[in-house]
Amino acid sequence: MLVEQDWQLQEPGAPVYRAGAGRWVAALCVIVSALVLVPAAASAPNTKFVSKQYGYSIVLPGNSSRWFSSFARVTWSTGTISPDATAFDTFTDLRTDRLYIIGARRLLAGSTLEKWTATFLRNRGPNCTTHPSLSNSKLSGTPARLLTWSCTDGYNAIGITALHAHLGYFMIVASRTTSSRASNRTAFSGAQASLRFLSK
Repeated sequence: MLVEQDWQLQEPGAPVYRAGAGRWVAALCVIVSALVLVPAAASAPNTKFVSKQYGYSIVLPGNSSRWFSSFARVTWSTGTISPDATAFDTFTDLRTDRLYIIGARRLLAGSTLEKWTATFLRNRGPNCTTHPSLSNSKLSGTPARLLTWSCTDGYNAIGITALHAHLGYFMIVASRTTSSRASNRTAFSGAQASLRFLSK
């Protein structure tokens, strides 16, 4: 038996019309609308931070309510690197307890990336004395040194050092030891890729 609402038979030689065309058009419009809305729904919010003290910007995942930010109030010249120190920018991910610590120091003429990296390592916190692994990398398009190490206070760290505008820069992403290495690497890689120096 033919489905009468979809097909209507006419006399021999007469044209055949599909009665359900209107429904097909309406369904197609719904599908197209859904496809148009998918990219907007899939895009996740991000938050951009700009440091006037050290002249860089960084984009971190999630909206601003996910982050506690503390910007440097003094220039770093001496002292141990710590998220509580007023000489560093610190961004705390309230969802994961992950810390992003960024700072810079004025360098003497003739300083090299290797010398600056050694200075940076000497200024790590007292809980982070393990010998780090090092490799070459980039930060905002400039040569950089990538470092990983662990600390006795329950954090694993990924750091990077670079030279820019007569300053030695560093960024540390410190994650709880309960976090997976894959999530630590993903968090660091996102921060590294988004950081931009603002001055020439």
